[in-house]
Amino acid sequence: MAFRREVREEEPDPSMMINVVPLMDVMLVLLVIFMIAMPSMALSVRASSGDAGAAGERAEILIRAGGALEYDGETVTREVLSQRLADEVRRIRITAEDEVTFDLFAGILAEAARGGRDIDIAGGARP
Repeated sequence: MAFRREVREEEPDPSMMINVVPLMDVMLVLLVIFMIAMPSMALSVRASSGDAGAAGERAEILIRAGGALEYDGETVTREVLSQRLADEVRRIRITAEDEVTFDLFAGILAEAARGGRDIDIAGGARP
């Protein structure tokens, strides 16, 4: 007497399938949260890359790779730079070397932007 096993080609039980509805719910909630949060996190600074205005009215800031700062060709500390930026300078040109970290650049940019100054950004200063 031979026992034979029947092979049935059936669809899997629905309870064994992966339910992606909760995953999609979480993804949509995260999307909405980021859409609401991102505009308030943006750093808004008016910046231009042009050379409008007289050169005598513009202050030059150079950020070196090691963190050294130059203000109109003179090496200064961050405190001295803050004091000079407090003067009535309306137009500033910021140049940074390629190896400057974003945190340093963003800090100098935010400090220079206080008071509604016009800012020119030049990139890729070579030593």
